[in-house]
Amino acid sequence: MEFWGDPEVEPIEVPPIEVTDAPASVVRSLGVPPLPGQERAAEAYFDLVYDRAVGLAGALAAANGLLTEQQAEPTPDEPAD
Repeated sequence: MEFWGDPEVEPIEVPPIEVTDAPASVVRSLGVPPLPGQERAAEAYFDLVYDRAVGLAGALAAANGLLTEQQAEPTPDEPAD
């Protein structure tokens, strides 16, 4: 087997990806961060990190043509490529 895999194996088809509009929803469902006196600041920083991670993941998906068709279409506010 070569470093980049077996050329005889067919690549796996990746289903389209839908970027969420609420990246912190799962983490918020766990409750307030256990940081006494710093709960609000921690939530704000966590939100920034989650938003950034989702933005970068969405950009990678878009660059590779993996977004769902609905998200891949430009909105009227966005210029078409």
